[in-house]
Amino acid sequence: MGSKLQLWASELVEQPNSIAAHPFNYSLVLVYNDIIKFHHYNCKNLFPPHIVASIKPTNFAAYSPLGDKLLLAHHSTLTVIDSYTYQTLKTISLSNQPLPSLSSSLKQAPSKAVSSIYFSSFEEVLVLMGQNSLSVVTGW
Repeated sequence: MGSKLQLWASELVEQPNSIAAHPFNYSLVLVYNDIIKFHHYNCKNLFPPHIVASIKPTNFAAYSPLGDKLLLAHHSTLTVIDSYTYQTLKTISLSNQPLPSLSSSLKQAPSKAVSSIYFSSFEEVLVLMGQNSLSVVTGW
């Protein structure tokens, strides 16, 4: 059988560093080296970007669980943006403090580029994982 389900496909000029989909509406963010593009999509098409903005080099993006915030990661810095007004709410520098609750086999290395963002329920804690490093951010 080997058939695949594909609703639609869209050709991109460049390979984005990261893609983030809004959890409730049909918004999609494509993050490139120095720009970010905000698109809308539906079940048939990815529409041209309605906002294209210059940003510092960013390697990862994610929407918060409620979709009210967009997080952009640049190496060891996290920028929190209001996803409806597109205003920067906060910039967070990830510390290199060791985490005492982790086993000694997970030694804290200097922060690398963020590769994953995980949220606890109700957006209380944000966990950022880079290569050989783990940071926990609260109160963002």
